[in-house]
Amino acid sequence: MAVLLSSMMAHAVPPNEAYDEALKNPQAENSFETENQFVNGDSDIMYNFAKRGVHLLSHKNADKWGEKAARIVTVSPGVIETPMAMKAAEEHPERMAKIKQATPLKRNGQPEDVADVVNFLVSDAARFITGTDILVDGGVIQNIKNMY
Repeated sequence: MAVLLSSMMAHAVPPNEAYDEALKNPQAENSFETENQFVNGDSDIMYNFAKRGVHLLSHKNADKWGEKAARIVTVSPGVIETPMAMKAAEEHPERMAKIKQATPLKRNGQPEDVADVVNFLVSDAARFITGTDILVDGGVIQNIKNMY
């Protein structure tokens, strides 16, 4: 069983054959150059692309893992109150407040919110879940996709 950590921001990157192939094969020659054509050196956008790559790697490997009776999934947290989120709140208070307001649950997540999902996924209760992503974002990505 493998649980790969991604981000809700992976869902802000639309599917595209041109960069998805590079994201699925990050060690291939010219993969970085291909991706950089779309991110223009912007580290925030590159973060989103890298997290989409985590999803694509999970999808790519689901059959291979399944043949060995193993599972692979991604978990995509939203804004979770960790040092990273606290720093973002200091640097971009308006944006972070807007995201919190757009969250149907009207709060940021706690580390335990993600840990509880991971604990479930590695348990026998999740024995038929593989090759998919679990959003742990309080529902916010559906409301903010167009912001990015």
